[in-house]
Amino acid sequence: MDATAVLRAADTAARSTSDDPIAMVVDGVHAMAEELWADARRSDETGLTDAKIVQSLDRIGCFRLTAPPRCGGLGEGAGAVLQTARSLARFHPSAAWNVVVSASHVATAQCFERDPFATLAPGAGDLQMAGSYGSRVAQSWREGDHHVVNGTWSMASNAQHAHWATIDAAHQDLGRVIMIMPLSELTVVDTWQAIGMRGTASHTLTADGLEVGEDSLIPFSRFTEIPEGPDSETLAARLPKVLRTSIGLAGVALGTAQALGDEVARRGCYCRTPFSAEPTGVSPQGVFSVELGAARSRLRSAQLLLESVADGLDAIGRAHQQPTPPQVV
Repeated sequence: MDATAVLRAADTAARSTSDDPIAMVVDGVHAMAEELWADARRSDETGLTDAKIVQSLDRIGCFRLTAPPRCGGLGEGAGAVLQTARSLARFHPSAAWNVVVSASHVATAQCFERDPFATLAPGAGDLQMAGSYGSRVAQSWREGDHHVVNGTWSMASNAQHAHWATIDAAHQDLGRVIMIMPLSELTVVDTWQAIGMRGTASHTLTADGLEVGEDSLIPFSRFTEIPEGPDSETLAARLPKVLRTSIGLAGVALGTAQALGDEVARRGCYCRTPFSAEPTGVSPQGVFSVELGAARSRLRSAQLLLESVADGLDAIGRAHQQPTPPQVV
């Protein structure tokens, strides 16, 4: 059995074979394994994730996890993002990272009066988003019936293929704010020259005198609040941003580590080794087998922990409750 078949069998064993939409997304990821592997290597050299790969991931639902169903989204929460990110990271970590980032900004977009999804037909391929928070230089102020923003935002992952962006700024009257706009209204500066994960295209965004409408700006406090009641369109919009995003990015790290373990086993020609009862001394192959097994056990434990946290967080969101530390830690 080749490596692709082993990975597919391992994940399939842990999932339902029903027509669960997230299982279908993950199955779609595994069906693209060879193409994803090839593009992962290429993107770390070029800094560009191939547009055809992005389109294929969008087609199977990777970029629609947290979007509203009215525009072809799945309306899911932390568990779906975690499952998709972990599975995709085993083949293409940069693409998995961008899926998580986009899912987070898509959920955030649902906090604004301006609706970036209003003109999208179900299944449209322009649901991807990017953005960056924490700028120390971005400034905003009111001019008449609109706001103006100047600033620079670094490490805006998914800037290569996104259609919308959310950014932050220090507003003269409102304090810290979050804004949403088409990415085309910002300038994307190619500054991402990382070694490893270069395919995330985490470039710098800039704005100089950009006008932002009243419907495209919210106070940062609104961004961090959890809506009360069932008014939010999607599960992700009812979850704390930091938690839902952190769980997804942890899934990227986990999937990458699991892929590394599989590669170590392949290169080490791992096979089950019978151990003799005779005192024959330390066997290098035996040590290798034991250590590899221990590492895989730790990764499996991490996976179960993350899945438990994500499921608990989603359950709180479905019940429209405010999470408390004992429920999310």
